[in-house]
Amino acid sequence: MTLLKDLRALGADTVFDLPKIVVIGNQSAGKSSLIEAVTGINVPRDSGTCTRCPMECSMSSDARSWSCTISLRSGTSTSIPRSSPRRLRSTKGASIASASSAESAGVTPTPARASTGVRNITTQSFGPTITDKSQVELWLRRAQGAILSTDADKSQWLNKSAEEIRQAIQNKTEMRDFTEDTIVVDIQDPTATDLSFVDLPGLISNADPGSIDLIKNLVRQHVAGENTLILVTIPASDDIQNHGAVVLAKEADGNGDRTIVVLTKPDSLGPGDTGLQETWRQTFKNRNVPENQNYLRHGYYCVQLPNDQQRQQGLTAHTLPNYLGVTWPWSEFAGQGRFGVTNLVKNVSALLVQMIEANLSALRAAIELALRQCVNRLGQLPPVVSHDNEMASILLMVNAFLRELEAASSGESHKSLAQECRRRYRELRDEVEGTCPKFQRNGIDDNTYDIPAVRKVIDECTGWELPGIIPYDAYKTLIKRFLAGWKDPVHNCFDDVHNTFSAFVTILANKHFSGFSHLNAFVLNHIRLELQSSKSTAQISVLKLLDIEKQPPFSQRGDFGEEQEKWMRTYWSHFFPHESDRWYRTKDEIHVMATVRTYFKFAFERFADTVLLMQEQDLVKSLRPKLEEALYKDVTDLSGTPNGLERLLAEDEAIAREREELKSRKERMTDIRNRLNMYGTV
Repeated sequence: MTLLKDLRALGADTVFDLPKIVVIGNQSAGKSSLIEAVTGINVPRDSGTCTRCPMECSMSSDARSWSCTISLRSGTSTSIPRSSPRRLRSTKGASIASASSAESAGVTPTPARASTGVRNITTQSFGPTITDKSQVELWLRRAQGAILSTDADKSQWLNKSAEEIRQAIQNKTEMRDFTEDTIVVDIQDPTATDLSFVDLPGLISNADPGSIDLIKNLVRQHVAGENTLILVTIPASDDIQNHGAVVLAKEADGNGDRTIVVLTKPDSLGPGDTGLQETWRQTFKNRNVPENQNYLRHGYYCVQLPNDQQRQQGLTAHTLPNYLGVTWPWSEFAGQGRFGVTNLVKNVSALLVQMIEANLSALRAAIELALRQCVNRLGQLPPVVSHDNEMASILLMVNAFLRELEAASSGESHKSLAQECRRRYRELRDEVEGTCPKFQRNGIDDNTYDIPAVRKVIDECTGWELPGIIPYDAYKTLIKRFLAGWKDPVHNCFDDVHNTFSAFVTILANKHFSGFSHLNAFVLNHIRLELQSSKSTAQISVLKLLDIEKQPPFSQRGDFGEEQEKWMRTYWSHFFPHESDRWYRTKDEIHVMATVRTYFKFAFERFADTVLLMQEQDLVKSLRPKLEEALYKDVTDLSGTPNGLERLLAEDEAIAREREELKSRKERMTDIRNRLNMYGTV
């Protein structure tokens, strides 16, 4: 139990689902009397006081004398319902979940952090260490008034009287009706049985719907964890099937594996309540029979607690006459360890210890995982830079960025960039290749020619050529037609590669400089300017390349004639497979087809490679040296201005805050791990 207390003091229950006992019940179910009997302290009994906020109570026998400290844990009142905490596996049928637990008394204030971020939870000690039991009730009243107050200054409640607190709550002067914020009571009692539990506000029915739902959601939140043992208090005179707290317990624990019903006010059953008497008799008799509709794995308890008159007479749960042992049907089950506060506390405490030990290995593994995740995340944050030599720090980051950019531009790293660009260049090659003129028997579109179509081009281009001479313009006309189809695919490819590279460089810059918003904006602005410059240069180069191809067709390929001859044979056999004597009459058309087709092949291959290399050189590979020159120059210029470099190195507030939170979380996880490692060795 000491281990559990220490883990909560270290904030482990704000991260993990630590074992816990939660006490729930309807209003007037005898819950306050049960808490008094278990803890030995008096709690406020005024309507609307003790039932308006959770109270977390820890009892430890590791003390030489009795003392009590009170703390306030706040920061979650606006979050009902909130998500369940991370859960740890429990032993079969026995699980206890983490309730929100405050740090140990005297911590003022201590923030606690959750597994997915920082929950704004603080714990602060409230009042002195109490050594007189008679003073506990007044200090609990003050604590409850303080925690219900919307005023952040809780010190004003330290000296208020019981009547002043009562009036403030009744008048609702800057007071909440209910709150999820928790009063934490730490009792040191050498005669106590070690125990820890959370007492939740009683379920209400006569109030505004918002308050009713708030308390129900509060109960649902606390009993949802798989490691939560649910203690339901129910008067013997109530119907267990329709009891509100029992219904909520069944929602969370349908199999009854972690619910215990504590029957209160057994003397409320009169001689005429034979039906209820028999119901409870059968329930206790068949409590270990799973087929029983009221079956609970850990069963039922019945306690006799003093009423108001008996309390005034000084009687306690331990000094009352033995009503249960002599009254039917309870007397039938005497001696089975199911009656009395002492048996309840002893058995529930043992069960809680069992659950704690059952979860230790899983908790250790979860702590190690959380610690690794914390360390890994710290490693992902931008490095802490030195302000001793600000220029050197900035240039070191710039150089690292430029090295990675150069490696990515050359394909040595970030190969996905090269792969995406190559994919787009292949698409361009396919699109340009698709402009190849087609020579077929029947022309069906603008880029498909049959023999009459080619003859028409020849005739339209014929001037004063000698007989038998094919006009050069006939070749040029057909070549210009397919060249006209290259412009749009090339420009589209250019834009796509530019956008891909621009997005990549932006992401890369964010990776290197995102922890420093001013430096990041500084670098991104230079990237934007230099990319625009590179884009303009590359566009000029691409346009120039297209213009070169529009010049009179020319090729120095030594195999041009051989390729031309191949295509002539191909077209002869295509157009005249069975009329070899007709080829002579159409040899001009066949020659034009073969020549244009041959030129397309060589021009296409030449252009597809050249445009790729040109775009890569002017658009991609030129950026690194341009950026280097511009960044070095402007960083040097800023070094001569007041606070210029210091401003660039100012770390983002969000990054700095996350770093501190992670460092604090790492320290907390380390402390928890060390405390777990100590368990069993001391």
